Amino acid sequence: MLLLVLTACLIAASLYARRRRINSERSMVRLHSAAVAIQRQILRPLPLRTDDVLVDGAYEPVQEDRLVGGDIYDVVESAW
Repeated sequence: MLLLVLTACLIAASLYARRRRINSERSMVRLHSAAVAIQRQILRPLPLRTDDVLVDGAYEPVQEDRLVGGDIYDVVESAW
Protein backbone atom coordinates (compact mmCIF):
# COMPACT_ATOMS: atom_id res chain seq x y z
CA MET A 1 0.00 0.00 0.00
CA LEU A 2 2.81 2.38 0.90
CA LEU A 3 4.47 1.65 -2.44
CA LEU A 4 1.28 2.65 -4.29
CA VAL A 5 1.03 5.91 -2.35
CA LEU A 6 4.68 6.78 -3.04
CA THR A 7 4.28 5.91 -6.72
CA ALA A 8 1.17 8.09 -6.95
CA CYS A 9 3.03 10.96 -5.25
CA LEU A 10 5.96 10.65 -7.67
CA ILE A 11 3.61 10.58 -10.66
CA ALA A 12 1.78 13.66 -9.38
CA ALA A 13 5.07 15.51 -8.76
CA SER A 14 6.33 14.56 -12.22
CA LEU A 15 3.14 15.79 -13.89
CA TYR A 16 3.30 19.05 -11.93
CA ALA A 17 6.95 19.61 -12.89
CA ARG A 18 6.16 18.82 -16.53
CA ARG A 19 3.30 21.32 -16.56
CA ARG A 20 5.51 24.04 -15.07
CA ARG A 21 8.28 23.35 -17.60
CA ILE A 22 5.86 23.48 -20.53
CA ASN A 23 4.32 26.74 -19.27
CA SER A 24 7.79 28.22 -18.80
CA GLU A 25 8.83 27.23 -22.32
CA ARG A 26 5.66 28.74 -23.78
CA SER A 27 6.32 31.99 -21.90
CA MET A 28 9.90 32.09 -23.22
CA VAL A 29 8.68 31.56 -26.80
CA ARG A 30 6.18 34.43 -26.44
CA LEU A 31 8.83 36.67 -24.86
CA HIS A 32 11.34 35.83 -27.58
CA SER A 33 8.80 36.57 -30.32
CA ALA A 34 7.97 39.93 -28.72
CA ALA A 35 11.66 40.81 -28.34
CA VAL A 36 12.41 39.97 -31.98
CA ALA A 37 9.41 42.04 -33.13
CA ILE A 38 10.54 45.01 -31.03
CA GLN A 39 14.09 44.82 -32.35
CA ARG A 40 12.88 44.63 -35.94
CA GLN A 41 10.83 47.79 -35.32
CA ILE A 42 13.84 49.61 -33.88
CA LEU A 43 16.22 48.67 -36.70
CA ARG A 44 15.48 50.34 -39.99
CA PRO A 45 15.46 48.01 -43.00
CA LEU A 46 18.63 48.07 -45.07
CA PRO A 47 18.32 49.57 -48.53
CA LEU A 48 19.02 47.06 -51.27
CA ARG A 49 21.21 49.44 -53.23
CA THR A 50 23.09 52.66 -52.53
CA ASP A 51 25.00 54.27 -55.42
CA ASP A 52 26.81 51.19 -56.78
CA VAL A 53 26.97 49.41 -53.41
CA LEU A 54 24.84 46.38 -52.73
CA VAL A 55 23.86 46.14 -49.07
CA ASP A 56 22.57 43.09 -47.22
CA GLY A 57 22.13 42.04 -43.62
CA ALA A 58 20.84 39.30 -41.36
CA TYR A 59 19.71 39.05 -37.76
CA GLU A 60 21.05 36.00 -35.96
CA PRO A 61 21.55 36.11 -32.19
CA VAL A 62 24.86 34.63 -31.06
CA GLN A 63 23.20 32.64 -28.31
CA GLU A 64 19.76 31.08 -28.49
CA ASP A 65 18.74 32.28 -25.04
CA ARG A 66 19.55 35.91 -25.86
CA LEU A 67 16.39 37.79 -26.72
CA VAL A 68 17.74 41.02 -28.14
CA GLY A 69 21.23 41.69 -29.43
CA GLY A 70 23.10 44.93 -28.99
CA ASP A 71 24.20 45.53 -32.57
CA ILE A 72 22.69 48.52 -34.32
CA TYR A 73 23.46 49.32 -37.93
CA ASP A 74 22.91 52.20 -40.27
CA VAL A 75 23.82 53.07 -43.84
CA VAL A 76 24.59 56.66 -44.76
CA GLU A 77 26.02 58.38 -47.76
CA SER A 78 29.33 60.10 -47.07
CA ALA A 79 32.04 61.95 -48.98
CA TRP A 80 34.62 59.22 -48.27
